[in-house]
Amino acid sequence: MKKTEISILIPTRNEVKNIGKLILEILDELKDYKIEIIVVDDSSEDGTADLVKKVTKKHREVRLIRCLSEPDLGKSILIWYSPMLCIGGRRLEGVERGN
Repeated sequence: MKKTEISILIPTRNEVKNIGKLILEILDELKDYKIEIIVVDDSSEDGTADLVKKVTKKHREVRLIRCLSEPDLGKSILIWYSPMLCIGGRRLEGVERGN
């Protein structure tokens, strides 16, 4: 039986060079936990969302939310809607990486 449910929210914008490796590292590190990784892509123009979409097909724990209308809308979604996006509501982790 897996341990605690954990939701990890990752805001991205033009992170195609980093996001795949980050997701795989999280999945490996937390393999004993029931997790979900929610990537909120903020209008990336470098293929970040396309890469995450490919990852979602192999890893059911990964979800993608795309924000196409306004820059920085992704961070707003994380701030205001994160409790509704997460499983279990027990623990919430946020990850942000700079370019």
